Amino acid sequence: ECEDQNCCPPFFSYPSCTSDIPCIVIADEKSQFAGRYIDGSMARSLTVNCNGVESCRESKIQCPLGQTTNNFCNINCKGKSSCKLMDIDARSNSFSLNCSSQEACYNMNVV
Repeated sequence: ECEDQNCCPPFFSYPSCTSDIPCIVIADEKSQFAGRYIDGSMARSLTVNCNGVESCRESKIQCPLGQTTNNFCNINCKGKSSCKLMDIDARSNSFSLNCSSQEACYNMNVV
């Protein structure tokens, strides 16, 4: 059993966002963050821009878990298949998802 995200291959952790500041992740290159775990749980807000082809495919995203009313999570899937098979834990106070390309959000799981 895996007790944290770092021991679960093939998911490689993106450096965690620090507490109480906005966190912005930009993936412009093909497969740049594919298979990554993006941990925004401690951030005030998280914005993930998946612009490249398959740039965030099969990634796992943890939205901010803070109790403040101003925490939010924005996921923007602009590249072809950029967020395909992505898992998002979206228990933030505010969550938005933008899928604006062919198969950008195909088989995505949001909880």
